[in-house]
Amino acid sequence: MSMIESAKDFDRRFSQRLEACLEEPTFDRVRSLVDSEGLDRLRRFAQLLVTANAQVNLTAIVEPEDVAIKHVADSLLAFTICDWPMGARVCDVGTGGGVPGIVLACVRPDLRVTLVDSVNKKLRIAADISAAVGVPVETLHARAEELGHRPGFRESFEIVTARAVARLPVLLELCLPLCRVGGCFVALKGPEVESEIDESSLALRSLGGSLASVNEFVLPFGVGSRTVLGVNKSAQTPGLYPRSAGIPSKRPLIG
Repeated sequence: MSMIESAKDFDRRFSQRLEACLEEPTFDRVRSLVDSEGLDRLRRFAQLLVTANAQVNLTAIVEPEDVAIKHVADSLLAFTICDWPMGARVCDVGTGGGVPGIVLACVRPDLRVTLVDSVNKKLRIAADISAAVGVPVETLHARAEELGHRPGFRESFEIVTARAVARLPVLLELCLPLCRVGGCFVALKGPEVESEIDESSLALRSLGGSLASVNEFVLPFGVGSRTVLGVNKSAQTPGLYPRSAGIPSKRPLIG
């Protein structure tokens, strides 16, 4: 199979699986967001992500059907949590190759998305992919612990997202300082989060957050279940937080 034929086959298989996913009841609340232009952008993103993965290890998920469900459809579930106002400023912490940040921008190009990662080579690829797809995003090579104290970023985002980055108490310290009061932190997690939620009461009290929603979803085609958490930013985060780089993961606010 030639490279052109291979790319066409990838696009076909990806599109068929994503469109089938969006017809499932799980995606009732996000289906209308994905118009034909958004689908084209998502298709291009998936192709570029897998191509770049041959050079830099971004993901173990490379089959088009798996990318459609486990990266793209999974990321779209973030839109089921909180309000996403037009032109909202969004920060995706630990973005890697741009998941979920670029996916969200593909279907909502009005969002002002900032991709944050501590691994610069991954961030450069994410920047190249977003430019090729045609969605304007900002990329920042930084640790969240540092960015959370930087003027212009601390408590500046309406929405903060994180997917498969760390356990919830750690994520709260990394992400809530970036979220403005009245905004929302969206955590995309796996199927079993009860223990993480139980561990997070101290972090929520200390950082100005309150758990607003815990939504469980069953992904189609036997892929499994996901949990998406919504945390409201109800009060300012004290200046102590986030603590220095590495401390949140070494000594998480558990209690």
